[in-house]
Amino acid sequence: MFTLRSLSLLSLISFFAAACSTPGTPTMSGSYPQGSDSPSSSEYNSNIPNNTLVVYNAYMELEVSDTEYAARQAKQIAASQGGYLVSSRSWYSNGERWTTLTLAVPLARFDYVYQSLLRLGTLINDSVSGDRVKVDYESNPYNTFSNITLQLRPPAWNVGKGVSSWFATLWSFIVTLFWLAVAVTPLILMGIGGVTVMRWIASRVKK
Repeated sequence: MFTLRSLSLLSLISFFAAACSTPGTPTMSGSYPQGSDSPSSSEYNSNIPNNTLVVYNAYMELEVSDTEYAARQAKQIAASQGGYLVSSRSWYSNGERWTTLTLAVPLARFDYVYQSLLRLGTLINDSVSGDRVKVDYESNPYNTFSNITLQLRPPAWNVGKGVSSWFATLWSFIVTLFWLAVAVTPLILMGIGGVTVMRWIASRVKK
């Protein structure tokens, strides 16, 4: 009897002790360790099947003070996140340099690179589209790449300055032609007048 009461009392004490103790922190399924990079919205979507990733194609046009410097910065940003340069093209318009870059960046770092590129200048135009692609077991957001096409243009006032410079050069050329005509015209008139006089004298002599 004593033994049964003792066991019942011990069971009751154990139950209350367990109920009053502080529970441990549960481990969330799919959670990232503290201090590690959590997935961005672009790399995770619960509606996308496990064997599918969304590959993005982005375009942005930026107005920058120095297109050559901004192009170097853009390539460095992509390289620092595991990306690389796909293609590059530069040309001059009205004496100002324009540049277009296509950068490939890992899906997992797409948002970071995109936001970093926006800080290089003033956004003029942008667009982003995505395509679902089926991947194999070796593919993941860190070895699958999206493309960002970046067009760098000089400030509008620089372009206007180039046009103004072109008109100034044209006006200077016209003014030069005018003064040249002013200087040459008397000589031409004198030449024509001299020939006329000589003809008149010759006609008188014949008479």
